[in-house]
Amino acid sequence: MPLRKISLIWIIILAISFPFSLIATTIPACGGGGDVEDNVEDGVEIDGGECGILGADIGTLSGNVEVKDGQLTIDGNITTLSGNITICSSCTLTINGDIGNITGSITNEGTLVITGSLVAAGKLEVKGGGQTTLDGGSFESTGDGVVIESGATVNLENGSSITTSSGTENNGTINSDNSGNSISGGVDSSGGGTVDSDLGDCTSDCGDATLPVELVSFKGAVSNSAATLRWVTATELNNQGFQIEKSIDGESFTAIGFVNGNGTTSQLHSYTFEDRSFNSNAYYRLKQVDFDGRFEYSPLVFLRNDLSDQISFGPNPYNGGSFNVYATSLETTVSLVDLSGKVYLTDANISHLENEVSRLKDGYYQLIFKDQQNNQLRVKLAVSNR
Repeated sequence: MPLRKISLIWIIILAISFPFSLIATTIPACGGGGDVEDNVEDGVEIDGGECGILGADIGTLSGNVEVKDGQLTIDGNITTLSGNITICSSCTLTINGDIGNITGSITNEGTLVITGSLVAAGKLEVKGGGQTTLDGGSFESTGDGVVIESGATVNLENGSSITTSSGTENNGTINSDNSGNSISGGVDSSGGGTVDSDLGDCTSDCGDATLPVELVSFKGAVSNSAATLRWVTATELNNQGFQIEKSIDGESFTAIGFVNGNGTTSQLHSYTFEDRSFNSNAYYRLKQVDFDGRFEYSPLVFLRNDLSDQISFGPNPYNGGSFNVYATSLETTVSLVDLSGKVYLTDANISHLENEVSRLKDGYYQLIFKDQQNNQLRVKLAVSNR
């Protein structure tokens, strides 16, 4: 009898002998996947290099979900999973559905991908070498929290969140793609773990710690081609100072200065920093640094190149005589149109404006100034009887 037929007979015998076990369809090399039994009441086991897809919604799944050798995808929702989830070092479990209540724990030695929502009474434990990725998903532990061993990695992407009541013990690596991800409940990385700066500093139990600085306001303004940043604190605790960071795209920041703090104080304090290298739109943030090395980031401030502070002209209304125009940048251009849409100048050097205005008939016109970054300033010019 051919080997293929023998394997098929054994699969049938196993299914008959163990009617309450879930056995995934065997797919060589896991190509294409296979549907596992939809009406499941007992645990799920993937072994022998199998691939399984659990697509149906399930009320209560009593038993463990064990991926011992292969891959399992859970696309359906599970109201209650009365058991544990385990993933071997060479295995992959993808959870796209929601699991409302996991009575046990999740132990991941391989690859775990979560795009749905999971709530567990037990802990999420990522073993050394294991990788857990939350891709727009969420994990909440109502009991034992999260443990990330040395050599393990947790990736937070596309607005994912981890919420715990017992905190996260991080001895591995927590990455974030700066898309609004969050970890709440406290993170303890004192054992040597690292946390992406997008999530703040978590070298110790920073999630539950009292904020070292209470920031009342953080604002900025542009004048004479310089950006001035101002911020006010209500209280400070162990505050060494503020590192000012700048970015053009709002993602990659560079330190451009440092302002000393006031240590520990409960009085209002005002701070100022001027960026004379400002020449285009820019994002700014403060990195507040403690004397012990811990730090926090402020919200972002976005400043644009406001041409109204860089251009002067007049008189307006214009009633004959000389007309003067001045721009800080020699690259500034001007367009001149009337209210009917007739064009007199288009992106011309501003020096051409003086002669053109002297030839205009009475009426209202629009001046459109533009700089190298395509920032625009539109103003109305009135020409009166002369």
